[in-house]
Amino acid sequence: MTKIILTRHGHVEGISPERFRGRADVPLTKQGEVQARAVAACIGSCWEPSAVYTSPMSRCVATGREIARACGVTSQVLDDLNDLDYGEWQWKTYAYVRA
Repeated sequence: MTKIILTRHGHVEGISPERFRGRADVPLTKQGEVQARAVAACIGSCWEPSAVYTSPMSRCVATGREIARACGVTSQVLDDLNDLDYGEWQWKTYAYVRA
């Protein structure tokens, strides 16, 4: 049976105050890089994925690259996995949009 492991990228700027990040290509912070390596180690020790697929956002590509490296597989970017386009709300805080 095929299993799919869904993993969110590591920490990025725009978490606090929370913002509509969507397709803003926000890279991982240093904390996010540590988190990406940690989740990669966990996945690599518990499962044997045959492939890793990521959205085109650099935060996702970086997290997927760490997972792929830990598991000895390739990582492939799929444009269809891209985040929502928030249009005018992009990078605005939730409070700003509410107001």
